[in-house]
Amino acid sequence: MLRKSIPSILTMLSLLSGITALFFVFNTDFQHAMIAILVAAFFDFTDGFAARLLNATSEFGVQLDSLSDMISFGVVPAVAATVFTASIIGLHNIDQLTLIRTLDLVIIGLPLLIGVGSALRLAKFNIDKNQKSHFIGLPTPANTLFVFSFILLIKEQGAVFEGNSLFLKGLLVVIFLCSAVMLVLPVDLFALKFKSFGLSNNWYRYLLLITGLVALVIWGLKSFVVIIPFYIILSVILNFFSKEKVG
Repeated sequence: MLRKSIPSILTMLSLLSGITALFFVFNTDFQHAMIAILVAAFFDFTDGFAARLLNATSEFGVQLDSLSDMISFGVVPAVAATVFTASIIGLHNIDQLTLIRTLDLVIIGLPLLIGVGSALRLAKFNIDKNQKSHFIGLPTPANTLFVFSFILLIKEQGAVFEGNSLFLKGLLVVIFLCSAVMLVLPVDLFALKFKSFGLSNNWYRYLLLITGLVALVIWGLKSFVVIIPFYIILSVILNFFSKEKVG
């Protein structure tokens, strides 16, 4: 009985990590929030692996995993992007809402679409039997890592945008809207699921892993700003030159 429960336990650990990240987000501690998200992503990966390894897959596990993902990789990045945008515009307290211009309120609210896109992405994934060896649209964990990495990058380069708040606001709108759209865009992206470990069938997976590790060493947590776009571009190139979907 315990063996069959291991995947669900890992899923709940992913959910707890996501809720922990939300606590850090509300305290505008985005670095520790991203660390919590990385932990959530680790457990999210291992729960599926454990379910297959232990032959413990179940409909309950599928639903629990989806609900956990919606919190950790749907609600959390949407709230994080919204809180960060609000801090950039100068909204630090809910009592200040009446003092904020209508356009700025719209800009603050736009990142919430990441949550909507995540819900649509997860719902479609649950009923789409064609996404076993590849993804259609950006997976929610990857999108969440991109959002947090972008936030950390902007926080670090804050001095660059001093005196040019209009450009920064525009950049936030573009990046966060692209984040929401990429979740539901009908683009085939390969999955990091190895059916074998041969180089000829997995060279692009090894290339992504090696590039990702190098980027992590050089840029740390901010590296996902580079890794995720590279992953998308590599998938698009593979689909363009391949007659079949890359699995």
